Amino acid sequence: MTQALTKYLERQVAELKEEWASGAFTDQSQFGTAIKNAKAIGCCEMCDRVIGFSYDDVLGEKEDGQGNTRE
Repeated sequence: MTQALTKYLERQVAELKEEWASGAFTDQSQFGTAIKNAKAIGCCEMCDRVIGFSYDDVLGEKEDGQGNTRE
C-alpha cells in the first residue's frame, strides 16, 4: 500500500476515535447506539486490515506463465 493511503486511513481511524469520544455515535435508543457503534468499529477494523496489507496479500496467487501458481 502506498504511504499516502496508509496515512489517510490512519487519519480516518483517529477522526472516528475523536467522534466516538464526543458522543457522535449515540442514538435515542440503545439499539440505535449499538448499530452506530458497530458500524464505527467495523470501519476501524477494516482500516486496520488495509493498513496491514502486504504486497503479497494484495496480489494473492500468481501464475508463473507455465500454469504453476505461487503464493
